[in-house]
Amino acid sequence: MSSFDGMAYAERQLLALSEMVSDLGGGVAGAAAGHAGVAYATRAAVTDDDYGRAFWRAHGETFETVGELLRFLAGRCLSEGENLGCARAAYQESDAASAVSGSAVSAAVMGGGR
Repeated sequence: MSSFDGMAYAERQLLALSEMVSDLGGGVAGAAAGHAGVAYATRAAVTDDDYGRAFWRAHGETFETVGELLRFLAGRCLSEGENLGCARAAYQESDAASAVSGSAVSAAVMGGGR
């Protein structure tokens, strides 16, 4: 595999990974939104009596923590998806720069350095 093939392969893999991580972030964001609705409905449903209020005091913090973690994970996935896209762009710029400098070197060698 030539260095060009390796660079192209790395770019394709970064693109695929970027898309997968961004898709994961979107899915987790959807789960976070769904969780928020469920947590709200659960709290509304169980706090009508003493048993329900005791349940919410015991488990409400867990509901809220899960929601916070889902929102955090969604944000990190979306951010990392963008970062991977930037890394791919850097690979493309590096590839373009090496192609230009490689052409200049070839021209100098073929032209006898004139």
